[in-house]
Amino acid sequence: MTHYLDRIWLYSEFYGEHLRISVQLHEDGNSYAAFLLLFNILELLCKSLKESDDGNVVSDIKWMLDNALITPEEEAFLNGQDGIRKIRNIMTHRNLYEYCFEDDGIVYSFANSETWDIAYANYAPHIIEIMYNAIVNKG
Repeated sequence: MTHYLDRIWLYSEFYGEHLRISVQLHEDGNSYAAFLLLFNILELLCKSLKESDDGNVVSDIKWMLDNALITPEEEAFLNGQDGIRKIRNIMTHRNLYEYCFEDDGIVYSFANSETWDIAYANYAPHIIEIMYNAIVNKG
């Protein structure tokens, strides 16, 4: 993970430092805030790689796929119907207390802070790896 964070920091000190803060927030038990920061960094990075503020993050991620910065599997993980954006949208646009997340057949309510710890631990490393891959592929 450190290798990914270091490479992202070389691309942008701002993004790299905020990713480190996100990881630290998670380690300190503030995974909800860590997730929000992680999603914000992902969205900003997409716009940075695209070199345009036009469009929304869904179209930005699609642009990264069309320009071979991410794989179809990575795009599906981010943008798919059951992709990570679904969690982001629940966090920012819906009453998250009505929703839950399932892992290995166990259902976790988003109302519990432990759920955010589990979700962050499960998803953040892959999100960070995708950001790293996009930066490396951009060249």
